[in-house]
Formats: sequence, structure tokens, C-alpha cells
Amino acid sequence: MNNHIDYYDDEVNDLHDISYLLGHAKSQDEMFKIAIEQSILKLNIDRMAIFLITGEDSVQGTYGTDTEGNVVNESYFTSTIKEHAFAWEMIQDRTYIGFNKNTTLLHDFEHVGIGWNGYVTLWDGSDPIGWIACDNLLSKAPLTNKQVNTLKMLGFVVSQHVVRSRYQEKLIRINVELEVKTKQLEYLTSELEAMAFIDPLTLVKNRRALDLYLREIWIKSSTENKPVSVLMIDIDNFKLLNDSHGHLAGDRCLQTIANLLNNLVSENDRILARYGGEEFVFAFLDINKERLIEIAALILDKVRDLKIPHPYNMINDYVTVSVGGALMQPTPNRQYLELVKNADVALYKAKEDGKNRYSIFPESDSF
Repeated sequence: MNNHIDYYDDEVNDLHDISYLLGHAKSQDEMFKIAIEQSILKLNIDRMAIFLITGEDSVQGTYGTDTEGNVVNESYFTSTIKEHAFAWEMIQDRTYIGFNKNTTLLHDFEHVGIGWNGYVTLWDGSDPIGWIACDNLLSKAPLTNKQVNTLKMLGFVVSQHVVRSRYQEKLIRINVELEVKTKQLEYLTSELEAMAFIDPLTLVKNRRALDLYLREIWIKSSTENKPVSVLMIDIDNFKLLNDSHGHLAGDRCLQTIANLLNNLVSENDRILARYGGEEFVFAFLDINKERLIEIAALILDKVRDLKIPHPYNMINDYVTVSVGGALMQPTPNRQYLELVKNADVALYKAKEDGKNRYSIFPESDSF
């Protein structure tokens, strides 16, 4: 599991660096240039370009790389969306990422070589806003799993920053209009704030929201003498599902399980968050150890009841999960990160014992 965490942390760190720079860009033009330069550097991809949908059937370039790998302004480029057949098909099918191998590589619709190319579609909710295109024209290097995984997450990062930038430009315009626009201004502001705490794929809370919740209830529980507990949930053999059925099937699996978990328990003071990759985390305030075990067992049963096909699971023919739990009474010399770590240790134990089961950290406090 440590190798998995390190691998995921590398991807997250790369994307965090890119997202930080995008967030500090002074204009959309600078943002697109940074996105191309940093993505090529971090992902080790030969060529990349970002295209934005500008009308019902029109698209325009922003920044990209030429046939020698130089980052250039491509805002001169315009065409119909349907002239980009693969991207158009992905948008129609609501596919987030796709690749062609041993295919013709183009630049401004001119044939420039043979290799793999890939597209990552960009979205504002259910509305397509563009795509990222990339290929291996220069090095002919094969596509790696890390590039695929990071490109998919890069699509979410770029989408959020494009949408955020557009909202910000709207806010500036609205701010100088008449007082009657106040409600619209408040709505857009709240949308921006909410985006920072929602996982865009599963629509549950993200890791940032989880950290904020744990910090707040840690202080509250230490003064009220109430326990805090965590359940860490990991989809068994998820990589095999992605490899055998494709990333779209993997995304649907994540969305289905997230929806199940979000409607599974009745506790009011709790949070469900996507922790990263195929991991989800429940955090609860003031439930006892018996209830924590009851919820862990319920999660296992209800996920099995979904009967999501997974012939390569090696446990049974359907998707299963493993759950690790921990419970702790906060004190001034204990931090919530210790609780999360204990739950992760318990999850590792459940995986070691054969998966499709739960494990509770043995030194969890009893209440």
C-alpha cells in the first residue's frame, strides 16, 4: 500500500504544483501557456495543446506546441468541432479521456507523423468547454500508466481553473453593474467556494473538505469529551477493473459507490470524502465502536449487493471493498492525523487478510 500511496502522492504533488501556478496566472492567456509548459514538463509528454469551444460548432486554439516542441500561441487556429472527429465523439459520449495508438499525427490538420495521440475533455458540469490534445511526435515514447492517470486528473484541474476564471471575469463585470445584480453575484461567489470542496467526478466532498471537517470536530470533541472515528474504504483490485474495462467503467464504478456511501448512514454529524484514487473516507463525531463496526459491515454488504461486474477481482465476480476503521478520543497532545493513520493501518490489515472485509485498529479507544 505504501508504494500505491507514494505513486499517488507523486501525481498529486505534480498536479498541486500546476494548479498553484494556474491559480496565480494574471490572465486566461497566461493560464493556458502555463498549463501547457508545466504539463509537458511534469508529464514528460512531447506535444500538448488546449482547445476551447467558442460556439455551438466552433473551436479555437489557445496555447500548444509546434512540430518541434516549442510552446506557441495558437489562438489563430479556428475550426468546427466536428472536424475533430475523435474529440467530437468523446464529447457526444461524455468520455473524459481517450487515446489512439499507431495513428496519424496532425498539426493544423496537416499530417506530421505516426504515433499515439490522446484527448482529455474539459467540462463545466454537464457542458463541454474544450479539450486537451497530446501526442508523442518527437520522442515516439510509449504512453505510461502514470501519464494516463495524471492526464485525467489534469483535465479536472484545467476545467476547474477555466470555469473559475470565467466566473471571476463574470464577477468583475457584474460588480460594476446595477444593484439589481447583487443576487447573481452572491450565487456565483458561493459556486466558486463550493467547487473548492467537491470532488468533480463523484460529487462528494474532497480531501480538502475532509481535513477541514476533522480539524473542526477535533477541537469540538476535545471540549465536549466526544470520540471521533474514521472508516477508510478502498475498492479491491480497482486497477484491474480500469485495465480490463477501461477508465470510463472505472469512473462509473467510483460514482456508483460514492452515491451508495453518501446515502448509506443516518448519522448527522459526519462527512464522506473521496480521499484519492479509489479510496473514500467516512469521519464521524460521537459514535461508539460497536456502531463503527456495524457501519463497516453494512458498507461491505451494500457494495456487494450492487453487483458491479468485475471478473478480474480474484475474490468474486463483482466489485468489493476493504474497510479500515479507527476511533479516538481527542486530547491536546493527539492530532487527527494519528486517527487517519490508524485507519489506514487497519485498512492495510484488511487487505493483507484477503480483502472484502473490515478491520478495526486494535488500539482504538472504546466508548
